Amino acid sequence: MSTIFYLVVSIQGSVQAQMAVNQAVHFSDWVIGHSHLAMLGFATFAAAGGLAHVWQRIPWARYNARALESSYWLMLAGVILMVTDLTIAGLVEARLWQSAAPWLDSVRAARPYWIVRTGSALPIVGGFVMLLVGLTTGQRGAGLQSVEQTIGLEPVREIAPRLAAAASGVT
Repeated sequence: MSTIFYLVVSIQGSVQAQMAVNQAVHFSDWVIGHSHLAMLGFATFAAAGGLAHVWQRIPWARYNARALESSYWLMLAGVILMVTDLTIAGLVEARLWQSAAPWLDSVRAARPYWIVRTGSALPIVGGFVMLLVGLTTGQRGAGLQSVEQTIGLEPVREIAPRLAAAASGVT
């Protein structure tokens, strides 16, 4: 997901770099949506995915796959809602600025989008809470058991022999 968000943010940045687009959206919520896509979309999903991947392989760590799955879907829904909302708000603002309407009209037009943006924080915060729950609840070693049942411990033995020994109970 992080890679997909990076691709989208890169394409959006390239579009925004075009002079005609940049002149229209430069000070609008489009830019804020673009920034949120980079940080909440790309960076957060890369960090959370890496953390969950490593955490799953620690033999003594608690691991709750169901909570982590909920975390993923909540954060994904929140980020998509927020970025889509801010992008549309930015386009509305830009259109009003180009029409020479008073600046206050653009503020009034953006107000409903700001309400949606604020509401989109709920699933994002919920996703972070579920990430914490996923990494602190559940059975100890449940993540490594899942790895063992799906791909096996051979890759773990190859990369981290001491971790594989701890997982199998050998010291």
